[in-house]
Amino acid sequence: MADRFTAMPERDTALVGVTAMMLYLYNTSPTRIVRDLFADTAPVDDYIREKVQAFLNNGYGYFWGTLDGRHQAKLVDLAMLRYGEEAAERVKIEKEGINHG
Repeated sequence: MADRFTAMPERDTALVGVTAMMLYLYNTSPTRIVRDLFADTAPVDDYIREKVQAFLNNGYGYFWGTLDGRHQAKLVDLAMLRYGEEAAERVKIEKEGINHG
């Protein structure tokens, strides 16, 4: 998977990342996202509930801002693992449509 994305032009790689993130956020419950992000560092259910509430009450942008760099990178990795291939295909189709008119 990594080779496919590193071989893409930088702009396409960014579009794939954004598309994968949007698919992940749309199709994955906030509880699942938070549990996947913090399973190794925060096994306490109260902490998980607090993070889920922050996500639900304040939205994704706020939630992203509360994450440290390691957890932001992990969130992107989770999105790419789950939706990277589908996102790459969508970007390819969109790009071909634009190029053909």
